[in-house]
Amino acid sequence: MKKKPSLSLSVFVLLMIAAVLTCGIVAGIATIPLLVVNLFLVLIVSIIAGYSYRQLEAGMMDGVKRAIDCVLILVFVGVLIAAWISCGTVPMIIYYGLGVITPRLVLPFTFLICALLSTCIGTSLGTAGTAGVACVSIGVSMGIPIELLAGAAISGSILGDKLSPLSDSTILASSASDINIYHHVRSMIYATLPAFLVSLGAFYLLGARYAEAALDKSTLDAVRATLAELYDFRLVLLLPVVLIVVLCLKKVPAILAILISGFSGLALSVFVQGTPIPQVISIIYDGVKVETGVSIVNEMLSKGGITSMMATICTAVLALGLGGILSEAGYLHAVVEAAHLPRKLRYVHRAGHPGLRDLHRHAGHQFLRIGSAHGHHVPGGLRPPRHPPQRPLQDH
Repeated sequence: MKKKPSLSLSVFVLLMIAAVLTCGIVAGIATIPLLVVNLFLVLIVSIIAGYSYRQLEAGMMDGVKRAIDCVLILVFVGVLIAAWISCGTVPMIIYYGLGVITPRLVLPFTFLICALLSTCIGTSLGTAGTAGVACVSIGVSMGIPIELLAGAAISGSILGDKLSPLSDSTILASSASDINIYHHVRSMIYATLPAFLVSLGAFYLLGARYAEAALDKSTLDAVRATLAELYDFRLVLLLPVVLIVVLCLKKVPAILAILISGFSGLALSVFVQGTPIPQVISIIYDGVKVETGVSIVNEMLSKGGITSMMATICTAVLALGLGGILSEAGYLHAVVEAAHLPRKLRYVHRAGHPGLRDLHRHAGHQFLRIGSAHGHHVPGGLRPPRHPPQRPLQDH
């Protein structure tokens, strides 16, 4: 029979984790060493509280095992991003997108190009920091307020990242909850698509106020000219994107779909761009490194490769290992069971609706763990043993 922790001990452990993360983030310390510190502290506190190390280690290993498919997908996503940049797929999207920009359309265009690019490469921060920066620079030169431009770039980047099957947060959330990634993406469309349409309409209306603004093409032309020098743009370069979309619609396993699309991109890099085969093979691990006279282009294209995903992989493994210890020791269950909920939430828990109960647990865990990047892991570990088949909420 498993040892059950007291409520006070459980609360102490969770607050300790939150304190370490909060203080570390405020001090500018990276997340990975903070997770290592938390893992060590939780082990020590649990051993002092009477848990055996073997039991805690088993919980940690069980947690990490759930990250294996996630780790493989992240590794191959790094390869995919490098392949799409190397063959010219991503640069071509940016090149032709910048060619149709006008003062009236700069806000909705910024939103659209960031959403599209983020969906293609699966990173909101990377998109906002590259294509987003380029679009903001162009818009500022037209006299459009930087606040609106930044809002359009960030909104598009986050929205695209949310729906991308290549996004680390999407992969981690589906992996932690043991849900097929395509089912997870499809379930988010119902909330994300209306948000996309409303945001696009709002940015279009806001952009209409600046229809008469002067267009300074210096930054835009510099970016497009540099891209045209680096790549030979042809329609066939859209093949990797078409493949990933078709394979996703056909529900081909994520790893196979990513590999097929990625290696098609690597082949195009050799046969269309003329990249030497040894360099293409090196790109798989090191990613693309571009050195031009335009810093925005360097930032946009110097990405991808297995090495670019190592920080995310380490975070996933450590967070799931920590979550495994917390679950094995029963700290999370103790707090969930003892939580004093408002009347309506108590009804939700009694009614037994898994989605709403998970939403409540996940929101609380986001607060304790400081951010969604870590909050995806542990609530998923609570779900399988706690949710037998139940009737929908409206039946009660």
